[in-house]
Amino acid sequence: MNALRLESIVGHWAKKGSSLRVPDQGGISLSADIGEWILVAGRNGSGKTTFFEALCGFTDRMTGAIYLDGQLISLGNARSCFLAGIQYVPQRAFFSDNLFWNDAVDLMRCNRKALYNMEAISDLHNRLCDLGLIKHAHPIEPRIFDLILALLSVPRVLILDEIAPSIEVCEIYTSVRELVPMTVVLFTDHDSKVGVKSSDSILWLKENIPPDFFSVKDRAKLNDFLENTADRENNSDIRSAST
Repeated sequence: MNALRLESIVGHWAKKGSSLRVPDQGGISLSADIGEWILVAGRNGSGKTTFFEALCGFTDRMTGAIYLDGQLISLGNARSCFLAGIQYVPQRAFFSDNLFWNDAVDLMRCNRKALYNMEAISDLHNRLCDLGLIKHAHPIEPRIFDLILALLSVPRVLILDEIAPSIEVCEIYTSVRELVPMTVVLFTDHDSKVGVKSSDSILWLKENIPPDFFSVKDRAKLNDFLENTADRENNSDIRSAST
């Protein structure tokens, strides 16, 4: 049984008096196994964030079906998605300023008391220090704090909407794989080179044609994808690394 299965997911919203769909041709269908990392790629406006928000139940203007461990998840219901184990780290950090660890713990103790216990918070802090993602007596970048909140719930599906370029993303991706190896991860990255190297599969949202979902081991589709990305001149080493 696949850990995650999506069937014909389409997001809808109104803009300038017209009804738009993402994707604009067909729906998004895919199946992912435990521990699979899926790069969601496409040009600006192709619907990556809309797709992520639909999976999290942030909009009821969507059609299709989401199955997690074989169970159907209610569409347009953020609480149901959260309780099922879907966690989202959005593009914009929840907090605008860097926090020190003690400040972060106070916030988690006050606002997340029903979800997290101090033993789990302390254990994750030690592991993140060991991995070098946070350092003692140093502030925590806002995006890392958002990621900490997501990891504490031990998600079944983790959505990372473009980790900030200021953070060493390759190190983060490697660390997340170690921390939640049983989690399906959907992510988008501003750098397709980094994204492909960190992914097992690619969901490519295109204009005017149905989206494409394929393994990075599919050389023909990978080459087509790389040749249509903005930084194609830097992608030659990805082709050889994916064989």
